[in-house]
Amino acid sequence: MPFAFDVQKVSIKAPIKYPANLLAAAANYRSHANEMFGRGAPGAAANEIDPDKVDPVMFAKSPRSCIIDPNEPFFIPPGRNIDWEGELAIIIGKTALNVTEAKAHDYVFGYSIMFDVSDRGGTGRQTSTQFQGPNWFAGKSRDRGAPFGPFIVPKEFAAYPTHLRIVTKVNGVTKQDGNSKDLIWDEAHLVRYSVVDSHALSRRRDFERHARRRRHGAQAAGISQARRRGDDRDRRHRDVDDADAGGGGDGDEMRISRGGPFRLDQRP
Repeated sequence: MPFAFDVQKVSIKAPIKYPANLLAAAANYRSHANEMFGRGAPGAAANEIDPDKVDPVMFAKSPRSCIIDPNEPFFIPPGRNIDWEGELAIIIGKTALNVTEAKAHDYVFGYSIMFDVSDRGGTGRQTSTQFQGPNWFAGKSRDRGAPFGPFIVPKEFAAYPTHLRIVTKVNGVTKQDGNSKDLIWDEAHLVRYSVVDSHALSRRRDFERHARRRRHGAQAAGISQARRRGDDRDRRHRDVDDADAGGGGDGDEMRISRGGPFRLDQRP
């Protein structure tokens, strides 16, 4: 076919440069929320959250400064603890405002893979104590902090509601292995909340990240912060070399292979 190319002979770029909004839900996967907060902590009640009564915690990443192409490096700032978070991305395909949960899927164009590279703290200047809570911008919106792609799968090729398995491998070792059915706030809840009148209007081709059961509700259990220190963090570099979103058990057969591999490199 004249329009087909061998992916091994071309340079694959991020599929959207750049959306107006890049939104993420915090600790949205049940397993990740429990992993992060532990037993007895407030977050441990993840299994008791009723998504029809309470809304998710959302944050934004800067699309233009964060999104990079597959296989590009993210440079680790000296003295910082940088973490991977494999995410399922939901691509919004048309203008959406005040959308009901029943109509939310009508506004979805498709699905992709994104890594939410996260700064978990370390040495350096302290953040002002004027305000309580985490510094979401410093932790989530560093330059090159959203490797994206390489492909978007149209929603017509994925059964709905989605039960997509999400796997992240680091240096060939599986670190995250979860399923979108573990989400606290599912696609419909996330779309409704993100486009209500009091929040941002999602413009054409904007996309929002699936909240994870994990990190910001958008990622699967298995991030390095929740693992023993020294597991991978002390290495000079790490290859986040694979991420799949595909059928798993009772999931559908959509598959996004090598979705957003990138390299964590120590800045010289």
